[in-house]
Amino acid sequence: MAKSRYEKYISRKPYYLWKFGDDSVAHAMEPAPTVWADKHVFEGCNSVIEGSNVWADCSLGVRTDGKGTPIHKHPYEEFFLFKGMDPKNPEELGAEVEFWVGEGDKTEKLVFTTSSVLYMPPNLAHFPMHFKNVKKPFQFFVFMPNQGESNPEPIDSRKPSDFGANKR
Repeated sequence: MAKSRYEKYISRKPYYLWKFGDDSVAHAMEPAPTVWADKHVFEGCNSVIEGSNVWADCSLGVRTDGKGTPIHKHPYEEFFLFKGMDPKNPEELGAEVEFWVGEGDKTEKLVFTTSSVLYMPPNLAHFPMHFKNVKKPFQFFVFMPNQGESNPEPIDSRKPSDFGANKR
């Protein structure tokens, strides 16, 4: 069968943000956070889609070894999708999520246990996030429409220990 002229618009082989086993979530996420779409997957793509399945307690954005995603903000919007996988009760996430938002004395912890979407408007500091009391696997996706060439701006005034970082 001849290859379609539109084959370039299908992401059949995503790539991983880091090697499995090189991170603090290897015991809890499969695959390691995976990029399904970005400028490296699709020529000219301005947006990013990342995703993973979570099946055990873990945290993102709290590492002290310089790896992973730090507490940050950026000039583009971002969506975090947490989707339960129970077909009889899709609203139930099967876990508790703690997601830190804001900066300085305006920092707040959001907590939820249902399938949810969090919207981060441009320039709103966020992270870390903790997945706790994971009783059922769930899907976790990040969407960054129109990211362009921007990179996150780390927020240096906050330390992982300020947010209940797991000791490893």
